Amino acid sequence: MSDRVDEFGRAYAGSQLQIQTYVNRRQQQLNAAILGALPELAECGASLQWVSPLERDRFAEYQDDSFLAALDLLELAGELADFWPQGGPKWDALAKIHWDHRGPSGVLLLEAKSYPKEMFSGGCLASEVSRTRIIKSLDSARAWLGADAADWTGPLYQYANRLAHLYFLRGVAGIPTWFVNACFAADPHRPTPVVVWEEALKSVKASLGFGGRTIPYCADVILEATGRELFQMPVRSSTSRSSTSSGFPVNTYGPGKEWRFLRNDRTGRHQFLAFANARGSSSLRYFDAESGLQMGDTRYGRKNPYQMTFARELEIADLVMGPRTVSNSQIAPNDLVTMRAQVGLTEVTSKTISMMIQPSILAGVDAIVDRALGVSNIGGTAPHYRHLTAYRAVVNGPLIDGKTLIDTIYRRIVANWPGTPVRGDENWRWEKKTYMDERNSSPEKRFEKTVATECVEWYNMIPVASGVLPEVQEGGRRIDLARQCSAGWLELVELKVGDHCDTPLHAAVEIIGYGLIYLFSRRYRKELGYDSRNILLSANRISLKVLAPAISYSQGSLASFEAELNRGLAELVSSQNVDRLTMDFRFEQLPANFELECACKSPCEVMTRRSAVYP
Repeated sequence: MSDRVDEFGRAYAGSQLQIQTYVNRRQQQLNAAILGALPELAECGASLQWVSPLERDRFAEYQDDSFLAALDLLELAGELADFWPQGGPKWDALAKIHWDHRGPSGVLLLEAKSYPKEMFSGGCLASEVSRTRIIKSLDSARAWLGADAADWTGPLYQYANRLAHLYFLRGVAGIPTWFVNACFAADPHRPTPVVVWEEALKSVKASLGFGGRTIPYCADVILEATGRELFQMPVRSSTSRSSTSSGFPVNTYGPGKEWRFLRNDRTGRHQFLAFANARGSSSLRYFDAESGLQMGDTRYGRKNPYQMTFARELEIADLVMGPRTVSNSQIAPNDLVTMRAQVGLTEVTSKTISMMIQPSILAGVDAIVDRALGVSNIGGTAPHYRHLTAYRAVVNGPLIDGKTLIDTIYRRIVANWPGTPVRGDENWRWEKKTYMDERNSSPEKRFEKTVATECVEWYNMIPVASGVLPEVQEGGRRIDLARQCSAGWLELVELKVGDHCDTPLHAAVEIIGYGLIYLFSRRYRKELGYDSRNILLSANRISLKVLAPAISYSQGSLASFEAELNRGLAELVSSQNVDRLTMDFRFEQLPANFELECACKSPCEVMTRRSAVYP
């Protein structure tokens, strides 16, 4: 028991007592103040569901994986490990945000202070290795929030690292998230008048590089301090259940090592989890389920087995058979293939394992795109153009040189090819693939298969690079949907469906890459050994398209980007002298009332009613 709290977790004084009281005794006043400070939430009928500090959980405060678990976002734990080392912010209060309309919930992060000096600390004291990652994430957050140059690792580091986690949830993971400073006036512990708080907050924001500007997605609320209401009635929590320090049920000791699979449909970055007990403590490592590479630092549980420390992770992840060793920095390729097969990932993702651990026909293209779009510093992981913030940067940034971008990607594709003939005859097949693995819950895959099954003119899952490079399969590079519009005219579609599907920008890069592989396949058809009678490789017009729900384009107009891509395609194709071929690109949107369940009942009508985003 800490000297700051009693046996039930109740704080004796200060901001910890104040926020405990407001969340558990004065929630109506707290919610009203926050919604008043964030009118964008109030206007859409948002409501707050507090998940900490709750009396029934002994007022637990969460950090790292447990903070994600409290918000039901544990599938992001691997990406958080990549973004920030263990020992991140311990949150004074957390809430889920629910809306009048249906859809995934948002997040509210709250930091409580009773007097201005609480906002200051001794700065970032992390090790050199951890500090490098912290500075990279802080720099990304500062750029995303539009702050001027400032020291975010100094006395205001605590405030800065909270803003960095706001960026992680909203900018990297794409979750609607807000951050609130709850400042308590006239707290007997350190009485601070409202006017002093107002001046102090202005000064702090200026020191962080915001000048007199409002920090995006942030608000300050100044509340009157309470008394000791928590101590005036019996505690409401149950003390009979055993729990970990994070408030989750405890399991007993079990095996010394095990592997589990954690599906992340929110960002599509699934993970394998390696748990181990050793010398009285425990560890957890996250591995990317595509590359097999470890994500971020190892998480440790001191003096407790993993069955206790990581109980929540065990609860939501599925058991898999993995290698005997859990301490390597990468899962061996053969083991990774076996583990992926166990969880049905053979068709779930658009990339194959071989692409991540061996040469690829698109090797180097991601870096080319990141540089051309000016987004190499956005997000903690590559390719950087896949992040929602990159979409916003392209929308609001300078015009992209489409000619140079398209030409550079194509030349890299040609350079990656060693001049050998293709192995096999799968590429550019004109067949329907309608089998759906029952373990595959991807809404995108479900709609794609339904369209191919029900609509006679649509074909799907067309490989573009299988066996093009020696010893490399790359069969996972497939065009989602294709249709013959008229004699010699084909459209190739990259489909994005689901609450957490990739951005249209990301989808555009994918389909452009496949389109340029098509041009390469036409230009070197004889050398590659493709059949001259192939219907796809005999077209005179190829239309590349991104098809996504209308809301996917809500972050801003990509019309100029679309125009530049078309300019680049036209100039490149004409320079290659490939028969009478032309190639164009377009962003398209699904009907405004698109819902997956209804769409799967009338897929042909849905595909007929799609429309151009930028007519």
